[in-house]
Amino acid sequence: MAGFLVGALSYALCRCVVGGRLAVLSAHLRSVAENISQASRTGNWSQSTSQRIRVDSDDQLGETARAFNSLLDALEAGEHFRSLVRNASDIITVVDPSGAITYQTPSVGWVLGYPPGALLGSDVHDLLHPDDAATFRTRLAGVIAGSTQTPCTGSRMRHRDGSWRWMETVASNLLDDSAVNGIVLTTRDVSDRKELEERLRTQAFYDPLTGLPNRALFMERLSAAEDLERDTGAPAAVLFLDLDNLKAVNDNLGHSGGDILLQVVAARVKACLRPEDTLARLAGDEFAVLLIGAHSSEQATRVADRILASLREPI
Repeated sequence: MAGFLVGALSYALCRCVVGGRLAVLSAHLRSVAENISQASRTGNWSQSTSQRIRVDSDDQLGETARAFNSLLDALEAGEHFRSLVRNASDIITVVDPSGAITYQTPSVGWVLGYPPGALLGSDVHDLLHPDDAATFRTRLAGVIAGSTQTPCTGSRMRHRDGSWRWMETVASNLLDDSAVNGIVLTTRDVSDRKELEERLRTQAFYDPLTGLPNRALFMERLSAAEDLERDTGAPAAVLFLDLDNLKAVNDNLGHSGGDILLQVVAARVKACLRPEDTLARLAGDEFAVLLIGAHSSEQATRVADRILASLREPI
């Protein structure tokens, strides 16, 4: 009888202890499940994975507690990654092989002005400037065909306000990744850098007074014309113009008067030329004209006569 009582007491005590630990585990599970459910609705995950169960045994309940804590660790790591993606300054876009947008980070809002989710389902190529779309499409097709990643592709993308922003995009093929199942485009706004590059190029190759190509750019285009003539036989001609008595204008009207004269001369000569021709300011009062496709000296002479006639008009 005594043995039976001891056994019954041990069973009851064990049931009480195990039941108590199981109740604690169950309570933790319910609490975290409620927090995760709420976080999925509100988007606030800060408190949803902060709870952990104290593991003080190696039995099945202890193993369950450890597995539960590992699950919370994975959820926390996943949320950390999602938070980094959501707050990244670059636009991260996922497209299917046809170019349709299936996912896009909220950064599209502050970079291109579109509300989050507004572009889902649209074709990413529709955002591109017409002059850049073909190159972008070719690069994307190369990634889909097997390349894991493309080098940076520069292109202009349309802002919601109708302006164009210079962007650099890297495309990665994650079609075989079941978690992504698409092409990932990481896009960065480089408009400020492009603007600086263009400003530096203008300073290096253009005359600040007239806006014409300077000597360096003229020589570059002349060399290209020589190469074209050698390869295709397309001829070119060069005219030199020099303004007489510019010093007298500066002495009588000041340098501002001389500057105005140079600007007027540049505008008149340029009006006599075709878009493919080049008018450059080589030095103070020296100009040069590069005529592409001038098949005879008579053709070059006719252009020179038009220029002289325009300059004979009063200024």
